[in-house]
Amino acid sequence: MKRHISIKSKILYYYSSLVIIIITIVTTIFVIVLSNYLKKTALSNMMNTVNSVSSRLDYFYSQMNVLSTQVAYNKTLVNIMTMASIDGKKDSNYFTENYQDRVTVHEILVSINSPNIISQRISVFNTSNDFASVGVVDSDDSAVERSLSLPVWSESVHSKNGTAVIIPPHFDFWKEQEDADFVISLARSITFNSNVSDPLFYIEVQQPYNKLENVCKLDESGSYLIVFDSEGNLLYPVDNNIENIDSYFSAEIKNNIIFDSYFACKKISSVSGFTTMLLKPISTVIAPIRMVILPLLAAAFCLILLTIAIINKITINITKPIHDLCESVSTVNISRLQAFEFPEDIKNDEVAKLKISFEKMLIRLEESMLQTMRAQKMEVESHFLALQAQVNPHFLFNSISGISYLAMQYGHLDIVEICDCLAFLMRYSGSFKDSDVTLQDELCYCENYLRLYKARYEDRFVYSIECSPDIALIRVPKLIIQPIIENIFQHAFKDTSSTWEIKINAYAAGDFWYIETADNGCGFSDEAIKKLKEEFWAIDQQLLSHNFTRMSIGGLGLKNIYARLKLLYNENALLEINSEKNKGSTVLIRGKIEKTEREDLI
Repeated sequence: MKRHISIKSKILYYYSSLVIIIITIVTTIFVIVLSNYLKKTALSNMMNTVNSVSSRLDYFYSQMNVLSTQVAYNKTLVNIMTMASIDGKKDSNYFTENYQDRVTVHEILVSINSPNIISQRISVFNTSNDFASVGVVDSDDSAVERSLSLPVWSESVHSKNGTAVIIPPHFDFWKEQEDADFVISLARSITFNSNVSDPLFYIEVQQPYNKLENVCKLDESGSYLIVFDSEGNLLYPVDNNIENIDSYFSAEIKNNIIFDSYFACKKISSVSGFTTMLLKPISTVIAPIRMVILPLLAAAFCLILLTIAIINKITINITKPIHDLCESVSTVNISRLQAFEFPEDIKNDEVAKLKISFEKMLIRLEESMLQTMRAQKMEVESHFLALQAQVNPHFLFNSISGISYLAMQYGHLDIVEICDCLAFLMRYSGSFKDSDVTLQDELCYCENYLRLYKARYEDRFVYSIECSPDIALIRVPKLIIQPIIENIFQHAFKDTSSTWEIKINAYAAGDFWYIETADNGCGFSDEAIKKLKEEFWAIDQQLLSHNFTRMSIGGLGLKNIYARLKLLYNENALLEINSEKNKGSTVLIRGKIEKTEREDLI
């Protein structure tokens, strides 16, 4: 059983739902805007940090690059390195045997690195094991010889044709492993003849790795700074807790998120070519947002509760008079259909109007009860008549089927055809499923009806049916043509000696369908046309006054057709009779095509 919901509950439910929806929407929008703002602010701060670190790295790189450039363009040093290459002795260091040149090179390197000691070590050397450096104590000749044979010089430095190359963090090449410092270097090869495979000499500017660490040091915790050179080699940090850190160089950043784990900001320097990337775990960025959103959601929830309480109080005050009125109305029953006294405390304008309306309703209720009793009596009588009407068609249909079967056995195919037509007519006219049918079905019914007459009168009667194919499926009232045909046989052909002829033509024009039924009979008499016009006028008046109780549309004549068309199509309906004495008549009916059917026609 469906539970009854009081008006108080409905008002409380509807307005509370509305308030909840509004507060939820406003809160959601505010949360989204605030979250986006906080996220944007966090990303902006990250980008500022990346720009700052990138600028410091560019300065760090530029210092090393300037030193290497000054060394490369010092003519005295280049001449000495040229002489060392010409000497070509690989079993000894040129600068060990030529003390004066060694002192000159040291003075040049010291002057370039002064007055502020910019670089930890500046070294110049060639492939003949000639080596000189300043900044830290030189190692022994064996370490130098081993370092000069490393592939980094030929594969990484010389292949760049004089361009400065950053050598990732490594232990100092020029010392034994156990004594070596952890450094980062900038190196370049100097070649003045492109036809010579080996460079004239190499330059290496070396900085301690902790100096790079100081440049990349962050003040904030919970963030990770990563620095790659232009080749994707990791420069910072060497010691890290990030898995697969090398893959971050080429990883795609979507919506400032990388690997679904970190918010990321990246900058590629146009000066050094370094890629500086700052990572911050998503949980770290979202944490401040949660701290703001949770109290906001709690406040929204409290606001909802407070609003519902206020709505409940207002609803009680509004619905109390109506509730008291309902209590009074509940005392009215079938044996006591009369007005009642209202409680004194609810006699306000709205309830007084309701009282007057209720008294009028009681009067109409008594009248309706009488009408209902009469209708029920008529319904019982109609039910018995309907049962009686169903018996005869059912019996006749079975009889026709039996006749058709016997005729088929004895080879009387014409009788079988007649039985089939008659069975179709009874099945069509006896079906009450639809009040309207397609024009195609209605014309098919008429053709079967005319075939029965054709079987009876043979050559004395001819007929034709024409229909535009594009309107075959539009809906028309059921049994709207057959009464016209029956009227023709009953009246038009009584005094006609020539061959009887009936023509049916269905077509569409504009927004209307038309069905024209013509015959060559005796035509309508003036008295008959006058009587029909009077009956049509009476139907129009009853429709205008909405007085349907006295309207009679029984029977199957033209009056029935006119009344049905008027009820269905109003002013769009038409039943027009054109008659000429002893020459025949034409009955034209019209109805409006439905909008959906008209679109199908188009």
